[in-house]
Amino acid sequence: MDATETYQMNPGYTSMLLLMGVVLSVSAQQLNLPKAAQAEILKQDIVEALSANRPADALNKFDQLRAVDPSIAPAMLYLEARAADAVGRPYRAIRALEYYFAKAASDDTSYAKAAQLMRAVQPKVKSSMGKELVADIQMVSIPGGSFQMGNDSGDSEGSADELPVHAVTIRPFRLGKYEVTVAQFRGFVLATNYQTEAERSGTCFALDLSTGRWSDLPGNSWRAPGIAQTDDHPVVCLSWNDVDVFINWLNQHTQRKFRLPSEAEWEYAARAKTRSKYPWGGNADQGCQFTNGADQTPWPAGSKHTWTTPIKCHDGHFATAAVGSYFANAFGLHDLIGNVWEWTQDCWNDTYIGAPSDGSAWLSGECSRRVVRGGAWLNNAANLRVSYRSGLVTADRGVNLGFRLAQDL
Repeated sequence: MDATETYQMNPGYTSMLLLMGVVLSVSAQQLNLPKAAQAEILKQDIVEALSANRPADALNKFDQLRAVDPSIAPAMLYLEARAADAVGRPYRAIRALEYYFAKAASDDTSYAKAAQLMRAVQPKVKSSMGKELVADIQMVSIPGGSFQMGNDSGDSEGSADELPVHAVTIRPFRLGKYEVTVAQFRGFVLATNYQTEAERSGTCFALDLSTGRWSDLPGNSWRAPGIAQTDDHPVVCLSWNDVDVFINWLNQHTQRKFRLPSEAEWEYAARAKTRSKYPWGGNADQGCQFTNGADQTPWPAGSKHTWTTPIKCHDGHFATAAVGSYFANAFGLHDLIGNVWEWTQDCWNDTYIGAPSDGSAWLSGECSRRVVRGGAWLNNAANLRVSYRSGLVTADRGVNLGFRLAQDL
């Protein structure tokens, strides 16, 4: 795959790196260089990989490039699409081409070839989507262990549904490193033509920025939730029922047996061996490097409202943030606290009396409601506590509600 005619490395950076004695094959992340220089090294690595017919290596370098410089030029996006198609990932190719067409001028040298490639990859999507999503969803192995579940810190903000504190033993399992993203859910919809409950009913529970009030806003869905989102943000406006359809489809097409985590697995993973009120300690105001909650980040321009009891720090996002924007916990998991509430498998029970002690999902109780955990971008400190819990009807959906996948080992 000859890529040299499509992209040439910035000669200024090439000269600079050679003068510094840098070997371009060294990983860009291992070099103590400005991000712009790291990006140029990665671009050259991509071109070399494609020229040597190593498209999988090129895609790995594209992943690294996005972490350094998300604003990828059209010429590089076209190369990414070609590489994705070469390794049998048509959905990734389509995503790269969509970004390409959004940025490139119609007289760009690759425009006609990009259009031809789009026509070629579109028919391939449905048959490959399941395997492609599995390749894109990162799972983390969580070690087994025992912990005290519930309001273990004894803080005064706790409620009766967090009691009694009880010992739970968790078997090793896998949990999504991130919440499922807009792009991942879009792939499922592209393959199945599925319509979510929000789309069928025409509403999603969302925030009216002009009034600061919550209601079922007409026209809102995961496609247009009323907040700014990109492909890398957690998908929202999904009911528990929608999530169940997604997981069943994914399992049918991959034989991987994904599921939602049990509530106990979720809390064990969120605590990551800690016993404090929050995974990062006892002070919510120190959490903005770890979580996306209702903080001192300004509301969007034109809004007349602010949070009533904000966390006293700035997390940098008013609404959802791209997954992985904050520090991981000790298990290597991101965004379990804040960003969006996460559905679990458990039926709702208003205390822990009779709860399983083996970490399994509690499948008796009020099963028309399911447990959600973690709080979201609009929640204050009390709702971001690691033991805080709530229950929602399985058809409920909101702009603050998403999910992540789990898997048995």
